[in-house]
Amino acid sequence: MIDTHILNTTKPVISSDIVFAWIASWANNSYKLSHPEMNMLAKKVIKLVVQRKMPDFHDEIKDVNAVCNYGDLNVMCQVNKRLNIITLNHPCGSEDEKLELCKNLMSMYDYRTTGKPLVAVYYAHEKESKEFIAKVKDLDWGVITKSEIMAFLSVNKEVIMDNIFDVIFDD
Repeated sequence: MIDTHILNTTKPVISSDIVFAWIASWANNSYKLSHPEMNMLAKKVIKLVVQRKMPDFHDEIKDVNAVCNYGDLNVMCQVNKRLNIITLNHPCGSEDEKLELCKNLMSMYDYRTTGKPLVAVYYAHEKESKEFIAKVKDLDWGVITKSEIMAFLSVNKEVIMDNIFDVIFDD
């Protein structure tokens, strides 16, 4: 069983990487019968993220392993043991430092290194310039914003458990 009480930590605010890992974990088929609505929502969230980089991704999601704070990554998520999703959410540091980190992570986790297709997604912050976001995209990263994820989740608010919606994404 997934520890849904991760959201009741001493921090009053939960970051987007913890939320993504928590939701992604529900996509495992082991929750298909016990929590069907949350299972379907989790699969939709994974597809939303993966389709930023692979628009034609329509694979059935059966197995997901998501880990927060995996090296320099916010989240490392393996889907069906054949696709790696890495997420980065760095509101601090210079744009040059963030771009260098994006380059380094792409080379560490690309297909030649892991043998698995890579979907790299950057969580864009409102304060980041359009020029910077364009440079991130040029490095072959997909980009998703807080407002895009919030819009998706708000439509599915009733499915979200343990008051997660009230503490989501304040970073």
